[in-house]
Amino acid sequence: MAKNIRSGGVDFDDLFDPDVMGDGPSATFLKSGGVPLKYAALSYGTKRADVGYRDSADVDVSNLWAAKGTALYSLPINGQRYRVSNIVPPGQQGSAACRFRLTDTGEYRVIRTRTHGAALPDIVGTFVPAGSVAADFRVRYTLTHTGGSVVGQAANTAPVFSAIGATTDVTVSVGPSGPSSGTRNSFDTILIEIQRIATGALVSSTTIYFETETDGSA
Repeated sequence: MAKNIRSGGVDFDDLFDPDVMGDGPSATFLKSGGVPLKYAALSYGTKRADVGYRDSADVDVSNLWAAKGTALYSLPINGQRYRVSNIVPPGQQGSAACRFRLTDTGEYRVIRTRTHGAALPDIVGTFVPAGSVAADFRVRYTLTHTGGSVVGQAANTAPVFSAIGATTDVTVSVGPSGPSSGTRNSFDTILIEIQRIATGALVSSTTIYFETETDGSA
């Protein structure tokens, strides 16, 4: 909804990105419907040209907020490393896998599975900002193998920007490995990019790391 506060004839809603994260600073001296204006914090994007509205410290409000189309967010798991190891019992075979998933209900989930050993808890959250639904977005996963003794088997349902289905996954697995296979591990980086369909703008970029291993030393 337009705020009816303009610079150069352009409404502020068309000059600054919305406050998706809820931590955008307010300009208490600029109000629309009695509510101070608030947009995405400048730290999420880039500054636009001054708009001619200055606070009591003579600072233009363009120094508060990200210019329209520039705000880029990360999921809370950004930079996290996820490891799963499967110890293969004597006379058996074992596998391990790390998976990242988005769903059409707006959920993200990191899933680690192994054929032996205690179950590992999933890491769960939401990627959909307030006022949106999962169908408003596409996702692209870029998987890069970075090391380890083997190259894990990769499966990626969104190597290009793709609609988010019931389960839209990227997975790295190691195994089946036998009891005398030694340590077999794969280290991989996952870049998760989420794009708003209506505008084509990239709204989220997150990097996580998988360490997937089987230990067949028995």
